[in-house]
Amino acid sequence: MAIKRTIECDVCGATEIEQAPETGWQGWGAIQGVALDGVANPNLCPSCLGKVMQYVDEVKHGLD
Repeated sequence: MAIKRTIECDVCGATEIEQAPETGWQGWGAIQGVALDGVANPNLCPSCLGKVMQYVDEVKHGLD
């Protein structure tokens, strides 16, 4: 029997189970080198990751 892992977004709490063992989670990401509420390298769901990246893009291009 194979084991499927579950991931939880450290921002909004959304969860997702892998589609197949050891395949990961499409569109999810982690912010490396930081801590969020004591959680090192927090995981972000596609929605929260998109919001973070939108902000980064605005900062990069001077739109903030």
